[in-house]
Amino acid sequence: MPCVSVLELEQEVLAGVTVFVLRYALDTEPDESDLLPLTSSERERLARFRRREDRVRHGGARSMLRTLLGQRLGLAPGEVPLRTGPTGKPELDPRYGIHFNVSHSGAYGLVAITGLGEVGVDIEAIRSELDYRGIAERVFHPLEIAELEAATPEPERLRRFFDGWAHKEAVLKALGVGFSGAPRSFAVLGAGRLVCDAGAFAVAPERVRVAKVPAPEGYAAALAVIVGARSGGVAGEP
Repeated sequence: MPCVSVLELEQEVLAGVTVFVLRYALDTEPDESDLLPLTSSERERLARFRRREDRVRHGGARSMLRTLLGQRLGLAPGEVPLRTGPTGKPELDPRYGIHFNVSHSGAYGLVAITGLGEVGVDIEAIRSELDYRGIAERVFHPLEIAELEAATPEPERLRRFFDGWAHKEAVLKALGVGFSGAPRSFAVLGAGRLVCDAGAFAVAPERVRVAKVPAPEGYAAALAVIVGARSGGVAGEP
């Protein structure tokens, strides 16, 4: 099982959300005892991962998710009734009133759990070799690109890109659409300020809360919550 700690989120906008940080041992195969919470179908899926690092991250995150949700529901981890929602996200039946999301990159992962509404979390290892300008041109809003280009020196610009990417992906995950949605239709600017094109979201933009999450050195992370209503995705999406 990965090492786990609870992040202290000081931003008032995130009150009511608990975020757990996972640290993976990527140099060893998952221990059989760590995989006990998994169902048979989850084990079968895990066995299909070809890279050890992917098996460690996926198996560890899923086991810990089941353990954490089981503690909240008063159930054994293997009995937590996870299901796949219409957009492919794992979820619980709405009657439980618990929303969650998982992300991992490199040696770390995040699990966010809340009763506020749909939640998205993202963590990204900062990689200097990435063609981040090319990616930004494809998925960033013009306001985000302008903010990125204004950042200096180059290491700060790289950090700003990954901060922006994590914020944008957290919002898209909360909406349940991912980057297949319309990522250039909205911007998450400094201090988590959300700017949307007209009709960008199928939910009222004021319901969307976004904030930076404390991350390990060399990583960027962010969280988004849709408060008060189930998400409806990006406008125009099926």
